[in-house]
Parts: sequence; structure tokens; C-alpha cells
Amino acid sequence: MGASRAPIAVAAQQRIQWPDAARGMAIVLVVFHHAIIYSAAEGLAAPGWLAATEMLRTMRMPLFFLAAGLFAGKYVTGRWRSVFQKKILLFAWVFVLWVIVRWTVLNLIPGVDSETGILQLPLHLVWPVGGWFIFVLAIYFVLARCSVGIPTSIQLAVAGVASLLWFALDDPIGNNGWDGVPTFYFFFLVGCYGRSGILAFGNALSVASGIAVVAGWAASYVALAHWGLADAPVISFAMRVLGLGAGIALARGLERHRWLRRLGGQTLPIYLSHTLWIFFAVWILTLIWPGGDSSAAMWVPLPIALFGLAMAWLMARCVAYLGANWLFETPQWLAGMFDRFWPLSRPIASPDPTVSN
Repeated sequence: MGASRAPIAVAAQQRIQWPDAARGMAIVLVVFHHAIIYSAAEGLAAPGWLAATEMLRTMRMPLFFLAAGLFAGKYVTGRWRSVFQKKILLFAWVFVLWVIVRWTVLNLIPGVDSETGILQLPLHLVWPVGGWFIFVLAIYFVLARCSVGIPTSIQLAVAGVASLLWFALDDPIGNNGWDGVPTFYFFFLVGCYGRSGILAFGNALSVASGIAVVAGWAASYVALAHWGLADAPVISFAMRVLGLGAGIALARGLERHRWLRRLGGQTLPIYLSHTLWIFFAVWILTLIWPGGDSSAAMWVPLPIALFGLAMAWLMARCVAYLGANWLFETPQWLAGMFDRFWPLSRPIASPDPTVSN
């Protein structure tokens, strides 16, 4: 157990720019994915967009969960109270809050019926649709903290087998949240316990080697997709590992862009709110092109994604000025309740040696 904690503690002292760029890149990929699939559902995205997001699927969530793991080490190996106070309480609050917000907004947008209806609200609290990443991440922190005493190699082996199996079965449960738990836990653990190695890999990448990694991933996917093997058992998992390497290479190459690193610091609010802005944009466009438009479908997903990303980022910036930080942070009243329920333990005072019995 002691051996597994040291690398995390040492690496936590470092601050390298590309992991922030990786988080920024991951949230951009998530926003573009939702812009594509929601616009495609209304006939506003050409088939090429769906093919592109399917390819990026091999990079998107593995990179997102790896990036989360890179910043999770001090909580995973810390005290239980810190895990619940800083992570679980926050995730539980924003997940429940934004399930309610999402359900309310979608009931106000005409034509959206897949998530509306009074029974959908309590259902999505246990069968997540929107915000499933937050739901899964809360489970990961608990699982990882419970497993601290287990050798790292065993944790990674079990998580890797579970991930490989779930990719092979292609989401057998049928829910992004519950299927996501075994599917991506391996990548989260790699970020937690392999932080030093991951950082070393990223830092060692030159421009030429980074291009080679990305090109190898892209060529492999195109060839496998052509042969109908991209989602085959074992291959699908291997493509995620290769996609993760390509994601790290791209983040390393883009780390100089401050705007991307700043997005990496706003992943939670952007993730929570961007789909609602995308739903709104798609609804407006269906009023303009009620039957879809083949020429518009060639470019529409791009401005929809940029709109969703920009509005989500702007919303994150504005909540502080409006006194609405509770939309993306644990509210003070809830934090106070937690402190009363689980107070900080105080060390027992040592007896004063100058006082005799």
C-alpha cells in the first residue's frame, strides 16, 4: 500500500501544462460529439460528421477519464472525509441539480420527448442520461479509495479485463452511466497510479513522434473501420488505448494555447450545461429548416458546437457575478450540513508535563 501512494504524492507536486490542455481538448470533443448527434437526429448533419465522431469515440472518453485520474491521486490516497467533502458531495449535488435543470429545460423545448414526462425525472437520478460522466466519476472515487490497500498491478489488471469485456459486449446494460463504470475505470486508474509514467510519456514526445502516434491511430482506425473490425472484441479496447496515446500527443502539441488550458479548468460547468444550449440551437435551426437541408448539413454541426461551447463557457464565467456559484459548486448550506454530520476529528491533546497528578 505504501508503495502505491508514493508516485502519486510525488507527481502531485508537479504542474505541467499539457494535462490541462488534455482536459480542455476532451471537453471540446464531448461538445462536438453532442452537437453532431443531436443535429443528426434532426437531419442537420451529413453522414461524414457521424463517421468523424465515431472515430473520435476511440479517443474522447478514455482521454476524459484519464485526465480526471491525473488530478485525482491526492483524494484517492487521502482520508475518506476529504474524498466525500471535496468530490462525492460536489458530484452528488451537481448531478441531482442538473438532472432537474435538464428535465425542466427539455420540457420547455417543443419536439423533445425522449427525456420528458414526470416519470423520467426520478428515473434519470438512478438511470443517468445527461451528466452520466459525473455519476460515473463519483463511483470511481469511492471504488479507488476502497481499493487503496490492493496492489496497483491487480487493480489495473482487473479494471483492464472488465474494460476489455465491456467493449466486447458493446454496453450490455444499455445505459451510458452504468455501462461506463466498468468500461472506463481502467483509464481513470491509469491516470491515478500511472501519473508519473503518463507525464513522462507526454513530455518525451517530440513533434515528429507526436505526429507519428496520431497518424498511427488514425490510419489504424480507418483501416479497421473499412474492414468492419473497429468494434471487434479486443480490437475495440486496443483502439481506445491507441486513441489515448494520440490524445496525449495532441494535447502535448496544443499545450501552448492558453485558451485550451483555460477550458480545461472549466470542464465541469461546460460539461453540465453545454447540451442544453445545443438542444436550443438545434430547435431553432429546425424552425429554419423544418425538413432538414442537405447543403446545410455539411456545415451546421460546427456552429452548433461552437455556440454550445461558447455559451457554456460564458455561463460558467457569469455565475460568479450573479451569485449563482451553487450551480457548479457545493452550496455553503450543504457544506455546512456535511461538516455537522461529519466533523473534523481533533487530535487528543497531549498532557501537560508540568502538571503533576
